[in-house]
Amino acid sequence: MATMADIIAEYIQRELSQTQGYLELKRKELAEKFDCVPSQITYVLKTRFSPSNGYHVISIRGGGGYIRISQKSIDEEIYDKIGTDVTEKKARLLLKNLQERDLISQRELRLLRIIISDSVLGVSGEDANEVRSNILKSVISTILS
Repeated sequence: MATMADIIAEYIQRELSQTQGYLELKRKELAEKFDCVPSQITYVLKTRFSPSNGYHVISIRGGGGYIRISQKSIDEEIYDKIGTDVTEKKARLLLKNLQERDLISQRELRLLRIIISDSVLGVSGEDANEVRSNILKSVISTILS
């Protein structure tokens, strides 16, 4: 059963997909639409539309205040998430984001998750994170070319 947060997030994602790259909302109006408190909207924005999930959220408060949500470009995400080392958890989030944007299939997601796992890399700690980073950079540059 979907929670209120799921319903609100789904609505925002659907609306965002129908725009030219960004969506402006009023927190109070959205709360009224879903018959919830504005803090529920804030919760959804912080947990579902965070930078680590591939979104920019700008919140302007006050009488004419609004929320602007936009998706980061893949290039920005690469810059933000892939440095010289990437943990398995961060790599999984990045791959999930690529799949959600239809840049990789569900099957490719599963295969890449296996490839970047600590158990398959054959090294541990910082060495594993560095190898994982190199693999992800290669995969992403191939996808974007």
